[in-house]
Amino acid sequence: MEKKSSKLNFYVSSLLFLALIVSVAMPAQMVQAATITTVVTPTSSDWLFLNDNGTIGDWTTGFENGPGTPPLGVGSAFIDLNSASAGIVFGTQKYQGTLLSAIQVLSYSTYTNLSPAALAFQINYDPDVTTVEAGTWYGRLIYEPYQNGTVLNGAWQTWDMINNGSGMWWASPNANSLVDTTCPQAAPCTLTALIAAYPNIGIRNDASSFVQVKAGSNWNGFSGNVDNLNIGIGGNIDVYNFEPLSDVYVDDSWSAAISGTDPDGTGPATNYNTDSFDTIQEGVNAVSISGTVHVAAGTYNENIVINTNNISLIGALAMNANDAPTPTIHTIIDSGAPAVTTSPGIAINSGITGVTIKNLRIQNFSSNSGIYGALGNNGLTIDSVHVYSNNTTNAVNGGGIYMNGPVSNVLINNVDSQLNRARGIVIWNGFKQNITITNNYVKSNNCCGIELQDGTASGVTITGNTVISNSDSGIAAVGLTSGGGPNVISNNTVTNNGRFGIEIKMPNGTGAASGDGSIVVENNIVSLPTPGADLRDFAGIAVMHR
Repeated sequence: MEKKSSKLNFYVSSLLFLALIVSVAMPAQMVQAATITTVVTPTSSDWLFLNDNGTIGDWTTGFENGPGTPPLGVGSAFIDLNSASAGIVFGTQKYQGTLLSAIQVLSYSTYTNLSPAALAFQINYDPDVTTVEAGTWYGRLIYEPYQNGTVLNGAWQTWDMINNGSGMWWASPNANSLVDTTCPQAAPCTLTALIAAYPNIGIRNDASSFVQVKAGSNWNGFSGNVDNLNIGIGGNIDVYNFEPLSDVYVDDSWSAAISGTDPDGTGPATNYNTDSFDTIQEGVNAVSISGTVHVAAGTYNENIVINTNNISLIGALAMNANDAPTPTIHTIIDSGAPAVTTSPGIAINSGITGVTIKNLRIQNFSSNSGIYGALGNNGLTIDSVHVYSNNTTNAVNGGGIYMNGPVSNVLINNVDSQLNRARGIVIWNGFKQNITITNNYVKSNNCCGIELQDGTASGVTITGNTVISNSDSGIAAVGLTSGGGPNVISNNTVTNNGRFGIEIKMPNGTGAASGDGSIVVENNIVSLPTPGADLRDFAGIAVMHR
């Protein structure tokens, strides 16, 4: 390999001179450049995530909103790695056979948590694309951001890979090519020098052709994103905007119904049977802000974390009180393996707003809540949902539906909440505004049925609920006051609860019969046919300051 050294330097210089001469030659007629922006989503069949190292279960990929403010649209593609051996690529074969010298624009934007590592750009190359040696592998040309500038954590950065010919590139080690000797990782070449040394180098012109970004190897804990890829050839620029989907489909029966590997949304997402994700979390990760995740009937053993504003998570069929859960028609989220019982069935992260959850059953998360709103989840709607047997081993807080305030504009409607510990439906802490809890069936929860606990609340409507056989209070509201509207507790059936039917604790209303700050309790049916053995206070309706 050493025999090349003295002659190669002269050869590179000569070709560089010729390249400069060629670059100033202009075509007889200028062609107006066109910029074409393509939105790439999880259903785009010409872009693929590929497992580059063969490891299983130690990486995740997909499309997501953010992080931060991406350079294009609202989302980006991401690769997360959980081991040092993992390696994943994301790319396309669209530019097969293109000379590197023909690419006039080449740039992309990255986001990383593990500086100096950021998604590298790679080309499966041929040192001479004018001849095709089928089956001969030459390796990859690699552009790494850290060799071209300072990589920052938690910030979007755009990298010009041409940079007037000064972008730094290297070739992966390969016995079939001399390019890695000319431009090794330890001494990358400028793009100008690379093309001067290998004027016909380019993107492979066969089935192994691929341009891609890659994460790994030896990047344990890496979480990185890509957006705003620009590839310009012949005066035209292709701009790729990576975005999650507005409608996502999930069906855990896909692989059982059709032979093959679950496509995870790489085909057109038009129906459950052929184009769906097989886990709800994959669907939640892929959906855009204001999008909808449609979940087919079945049992999903997983914990779901929602970290996107204004999304809807919709099951197959609305569930009414005491409906027997049937996986063939209902959507059931269960704590069975690989789900973790110490985490909520559905967790909504702090500050995530505008979420809608409908037509689901969440059950058996014995050490945590069925649905858990971490903090400030304004605009939450929970409708036609079952929460059964959650938090059964945890005596502290928790329940079927558990939320933390301050929070506003919450609707909980037609929920069946049974056999949970401690509460069936509860919102704790802070100022709770415009809270509507209607038409729910709340039975046999270890402590209480429906509660607004600690802090204050205004604009509260608790109507049309059936609250039966809970161990302590049926309905309780703490700190009803003004600031959000009238407070009305009416037309509820509250039967056989342990101590109190309805509790109004620490009220601070106006005393008026209507309007902001009024507190009206009327037209409720409250009964306790058989008092329990608890020796503390009993009351049908209790109003107390203590």
